[in-house]
Amino acid sequence: GDWNPSNAEALLRYTYEQKYPVYAFEFGNELIGNSGIESHLTAEQYAYDFCTLTELVSSIWGDDPQRPKLVAPDNNYSGDDEWYREFTKLTYSMGCPPDAITWHQYLLGAGVDSAADAKSRNPSVLDEQIKNGANLKAAINDNVPAGSPPPEIWMGEAGGAYNSGRPGVTDSFTSSFWFLDGFGVLSEAGESTFCRQTLVGGNYGLLQNTPEHTPNPDFFALQLWQTLMGRDVMGVERSDGGADRYFRAYAHSDSESERGRLTYLLINLSNSSSYSVSLSAGNLLLKSRYVVTSDGLDSQSVYLNGALLEISEGGEFPNVEAMGVEGGDEEVELDPLSYGFFVFEPPTLSSRDADCEAGSEDLCSCSQLIKRGAISTFDECTQEAAIDYCERNGPCE
Repeated sequence: GDWNPSNAEALLRYTYEQKYPVYAFEFGNELIGNSGIESHLTAEQYAYDFCTLTELVSSIWGDDPQRPKLVAPDNNYSGDDEWYREFTKLTYSMGCPPDAITWHQYLLGAGVDSAADAKSRNPSVLDEQIKNGANLKAAINDNVPAGSPPPEIWMGEAGGAYNSGRPGVTDSFTSSFWFLDGFGVLSEAGESTFCRQTLVGGNYGLLQNTPEHTPNPDFFALQLWQTLMGRDVMGVERSDGGADRYFRAYAHSDSESERGRLTYLLINLSNSSSYSVSLSAGNLLLKSRYVVTSDGLDSQSVYLNGALLEISEGGEFPNVEAMGVEGGDEEVELDPLSYGFFVFEPPTLSSRDADCEAGSEDLCSCSQLIKRGAISTFDECTQEAAIDYCERNGPCE
C-alpha cells in the first residue's frame, strides 16, 4: 500500500522547529526493484510515495534557503536500468524530481568471500564501476525532460565488501586501491558525492572498531584526497591510451585555490611492475610528491614518503600536506602496490626572477640541494639539478 507519512511528519516538523541543520533526507534504504532487501517496490509506487515526501517537506520548509535536499532510492545497483528510467520519468512528470539519485556498490562481493582480497586490485573488477556508473547515468539523464536540470548522482554507499566487510581486506592497505580508484572513476563520470560505509563499525569502517578508534588506511587515503585533489576534474592523456589497466591515473585542479594547482593521483595495482611516468601540466611545475606504501597488503599501517601515518598522543591528525617531499624531476617512478599524489603549481615570482643560468650565484650548492631534499647524495649533484631547482623554487638563499 501507500506510504503512511504520519511518523515522518512528526519528525520533520520537530527537526524544523528545532532549527537542526540537515543537508538531505533520504527516502528509505534498499527497498526497490530486484535488489531491494526488505521490499521490492515498483518505480510507480516508490515515485508516488516520494512525491508525498516532497510535498511534506515543501509544506514545512517552504522557501527556506536551508530546506534539505531530497535523495533516493539508495539501492544496490544490479542493472535495474528500467526501474531508474521509469522512476525518473514519473517524478519529473509528477513535479517532484529528486535532488540526487543515489546508488550502492560493493565491488568486492560478500565479506565472507576469500576472493575479496584479489578483487580489490583486479582491474577488471574495478572497471565494473565505470560500466555501472555509465549505464546508470544514461538511464537517468536520458529520461529527464528537455530543458530540465538532471538530478545529481551520488555513490550513496560503498564499503568494498557487503555484510560488514572482510577483515584483512576492507580494513587494510589493500582496500585503498578500490577506494581511491572509485573516487577517480566516479568523479570523471560527473558524480559529486561518495559516501563510505562506514565511519565506525564492522570491518569496513574508516576507523577501527575499537575503543581507540585508530584510523584504518582508507582514512588516510581519504584525508590525502580531500587535502590534495581539487574539485575540478581534468582529463588525463596517456601515451598508452589507457591500455594498461593496472596503472590508473586521475587529475583534478583547484580553481578556487589562489595557488591554482593541479594534482595527479597515480595508482599501481601491479604486484611486480614499477611504472616510470613522465608527468606534465602545461606551464605548472611539479612541487611536491606524496607516495603511500605499506608493510603488506593486509597491514593497517601506512607510510607517507616513508613516514608512518598515525594520530599523535594528543589525538591530533597528521598534517599530511606538510609531509610532501620536493617535486624534483617530472619523471616519477611508482613502485608495485603503491599510490601517490603529485602536485603541480605555478612557478613562484621568485623563481621567475631568479638567474638560473650555469655559474649563477642564485644556484644552490650540493649541500644546499641535499638539505632541501632536491637530491639525496652528492653523486646526484649536477649543474642540471641545481638549475632545475632554481627554475622551480627561485634563488638559493
